Amino acid sequence: MWRPVEADSGEAVDWQDSDWPLLIHGAAGSGASFFTVVLAAELVRRGEPVIFACAKSEAVRRLQAELAIRQPTVRGRAVTIKNEAKLEDSQLVTVHFDRPAGLRQAITSIRDWTERFIIVKNIEHTMSPETWPQFKSHRRLVLAGDLGLVNKMIAPDEVKSTIAFSDLPRDWPFQRPKLPTYVGQFRRSDQSEQTVMVAEQRLVA
Repeated sequence: MWRPVEADSGEAVDWQDSDWPLLIHGAAGSGASFFTVVLAAELVRRGEPVIFACAKSEAVRRLQAELAIRQPTVRGRAVTIKNEAKLEDSQLVTVHFDRPAGLRQAITSIRDWTERFIIVKNIEHTMSPETWPQFKSHRRLVLAGDLGLVNKMIAPDEVKSTIAFSDLPRDWPFQRPKLPTYVGQFRRSDQSEQTVMVAEQRLVA
């Protein structure tokens, strides 16, 4: 089992209500993707209702593996554009689309979507200037991807916190210092900063 931790102390990240909406930025190979999957698993373990949306099915398989999804304590279902079933009884719903319009329709077909954490990976593929306005006011939102590929679609004041696993665009309010790969610079809404990463936590029998 993996968990998001503070890089300096190794202690679990103490997530605050003021951390959301959260942007996780990182180029390919930076560690941002894995951190996002681990954060999604952490929220599910906390009992939060989660929609996990991505463009690549590999991320869904990673999340399912991290949660040992076959265990009856976690129910996971996938919604497709043709399946508008009422999934509000599922703690975790996965949405896999590589087209922004399809992803938007799939998410909003879930009756309680406005009450859930929505985690959107691969924003360079799953978000567009047409779909972003519907989600940007969602309080429990996590966006993950490469900001350099979304052409300034997301403004700094539209998120409360940012975790940077690679260099940010020059016009972003802060810049990631030189850090090892897989370590992110976490700036919260109060301007405090810390470094974060994922670490394996072994279960005690």
